[in-house]
Amino acid sequence: MDDEIVYQKPPLSRKRVFPSDLEMEYGSYFGTDEGEWGGELIFEDLEGKRSTILSESNVYSLVPWGNMIFVMLGWEHMYADGSILLIRDPSSPTEIEKYTEIGDAPIETLIINQSLVVFGYDSIIQAYPIFETLVLDPWKGMRPTSAVQFDDDRLVVGLHGGMAVVNISESKWTTKVYVQPEHRL
Repeated sequence: MDDEIVYQKPPLSRKRVFPSDLEMEYGSYFGTDEGEWGGELIFEDLEGKRSTILSESNVYSLVPWGNMIFVMLGWEHMYADGSILLIRDPSSPTEIEKYTEIGDAPIETLIINQSLVVFGYDSIIQAYPIFETLVLDPWKGMRPTSAVQFDDDRLVVGLHGGMAVVNISESKWTTKVYVQPEHRL
């Protein structure tokens, strides 16, 4: 029947601002996150040759920055501490270096005012060009699910059971959490 409606199950993963795959002019990067079973980062050159750059590391997202790539690692399932690796020359990805530990599981990454900002389970961290914890425990124990820049002064962060608005217009960032009545703290 041509007009038959077929149910399609929605994908389990959500679209991140910076996903774990990245196409560049000299090849593609593919990262996987398999939770406690690990993950890997693979580079595929233009001829289709694949090489594993990292194994046993959960790649949460790949963030291009000028001529570099930040590789966000973490284990969101258990909120394990994450870290950031740096590929300085993406055209020859044989050298990858540890940039920093972030002390939190990365949930989302945004570029805000020329800074790499990581939204974690327990914090908001500016990771580059300088490392600084901007807000500690901004979600009051509620796990973030997404983050977007609403305007020049505010970010909106989706939470399980609510949302947070982060004011970034001041030198010290502040958060206000809004929750549904059944999720009140």
